Amino acid sequence: MVRIGVIGFGYWGPNILRNFSGLESVEVKYVCDLNEGALKRAQRAYPGVSLTTCSRDITRAADVDAVAIITPVATHYELAREALENGKHVFVEKPFTYTVDEAKRLIEIAEKKSLRIMIDHTFLFTGAVRNSKGLFAQTDGGTLFLDEIGDMPLSLQAKLLRVLQERQFYPLGSEKPLNVDIRLIVATNKDLEAEVRKGSFREDLFYRVHVIPVRIPPLRERREDIIPLAEHFLRKTSEKMKKEVKGLTPLAIQKLMLHDWPGNVRELENAIEYAVVTSRSEVIADEAILPFRETLSASPKPFKEAKEDFEKEYLNWVLQIAEGNVSKAAGMAGKYRADFYSLLRKYDLKPEDFKKT
Repeated sequence: MVRIGVIGFGYWGPNILRNFSGLESVEVKYVCDLNEGALKRAQRAYPGVSLTTCSRDITRAADVDAVAIITPVATHYELAREALENGKHVFVEKPFTYTVDEAKRLIEIAEKKSLRIMIDHTFLFTGAVRNSKGLFAQTDGGTLFLDEIGDMPLSLQAKLLRVLQERQFYPLGSEKPLNVDIRLIVATNKDLEAEVRKGSFREDLFYRVHVIPVRIPPLRERREDIIPLAEHFLRKTSEKMKKEVKGLTPLAIQKLMLHDWPGNVRELENAIEYAVVTSRSEVIADEAILPFRETLSASPKPFKEAKEDFEKEYLNWVLQIAEGNVSKAAGMAGKYRADFYSLLRKYDLKPEDFKKT
């Protein structure tokens, strides 16, 4: 008999609990839910069960063997961590967002304490109690993308390497191997060779995944992409927020072009989303762009290099606004057409690249 506590009972609580096939005999000791209707459903399903509102304290005090987290709430990570820290197995049914560090921490706690943790029926970790169709099985014949592989714990790296080498794995609860044929794409913002030297990334796995490396330069090295990306995020956010925001002022564009974007595309997307949400007009003004940050780099470059960077960024900016019309761009810059063309040749900029199709 497994004594279990349920957090976030929701509508399908009883059905979901029955799906935990590894828990053949379950005694539900308590149900936590903020919704009164869910608590009434729990009382009907499990007469006499203890009903309470969700609290981190419950994972410490309750006399249970396991905690099942069913419906998504903001405190899922903390509840799961508290349960594991207090020696209780954890089952999580509904998908919700973990950061890489959070997921890594949960795995480390589970392995250290020899506990079972199952998340969303697809990510199966130490001693999981259910035979599920995981990511590799679901992706058979297709492409699997693993983001931030540089943050993967060494224990999972060994398992991934085994699957890549043998092209098969044993599903949990099965003695028969399952063959898989996938194309694997991985991404990381870390220097994996440096991680190998530090011992935090397996060298054999590195050579397995480092077959056709593709380096995506940071946004500061491809400033010509800033405005097209900003316009894309503006349209996307405007549609999502149901707001009529149609463009950026020249000063807003200048501010975007001068920022170094240490957070790359994600930072740009967040900046545009903030600008759209706070904007009260159809055009984003410069005051709405990165209002809490300096736009210039903290460490100054040599004057010649900084001057050339500015010239190239400025030319990109005016060509974007003029949509590739050289006469218009030269007029905005206060330059003769011949001088403007000389600058374009100097920085290998082609007006046709800025024309809207």
